[in-house]
Parts: sequence; structure tokens; C-alpha cells
Amino acid sequence: MELLFFIFILIIIFIGWKFFEKISSVTPSVDNNITTKSNDDFKSWLNVFKNKRSNMKEFDLFGTKAAIVWSDGDEEVVIICITAFQKQKPITNKWDYFEFNVEEKYWSGAAPKGSSARIREELKCLKLI
Repeated sequence: MELLFFIFILIIIFIGWKFFEKISSVTPSVDNNITTKSNDDFKSWLNVFKNKRSNMKEFDLFGTKAAIVWSDGDEEVVIICITAFQKQKPITNKWDYFEFNVEEKYWSGAAPKGSSARIREELKCLKLI
């Protein structure tokens, strides 16, 4: 009986080990057609904000479209871009907006994953921070 229990435990450990090996080697797949599939999402978000703010600058964010929308004198600017990047490549096709406080230099809420430093560079070029 003890031998069967020992064999059962060994089998469970082996299966767990193989499962761990499999999930640790998985890397997110990068879809090279993200920009063509989701241009309409980008334009939709852009239309929402460009009528509410007086300035807009589109820029390239790791091979995808992105935009900064702001009004002079406002504390926060709006950034529209893909939500996640890894190694300077998009890993999702989900677009969203993010708010950045230019006076205090922090993200109001969530920041886009893997691209916030590049966006800060763009904000510096525009002399917003």
C-alpha cells in the first residue's frame, strides 16, 4: 500500500514538473498585422478625444500608431495607443487611452505596458514635460 502511494506521488510530481516546464517556456506571440487589424479602433479613440482637446500629435510607437491629445494649460494629456508591448513589439491588438499628469509627471491610473518610457520621450519632444 505504501509503495502504491509512493508511486502515485512520483507520478504527480512528474506531471507537475512537465506542466511547469511547458508553461515556463511559453512566450507571448506577436501578431505582425496588429496595425492593419485595429486601425479603426485607433481612429475611434482619436475621434472621442480630439474634439475635446485643442492639440493632437500622432507618432510612431514601435511600428504602431499612437497619439497624444491635449489642451494648453491642462494638467493631464491623453495618450492613445496599444495597451501592451514586449521588446518593442506589440503583444496585443487592444487599443485604449491613458492619462498622464504633465505637472506631476505620473500616470493617472494604468500605464501602457512596455512603452511608457518611449511615450515620455515624445512628451519631452513636445515640451509637455
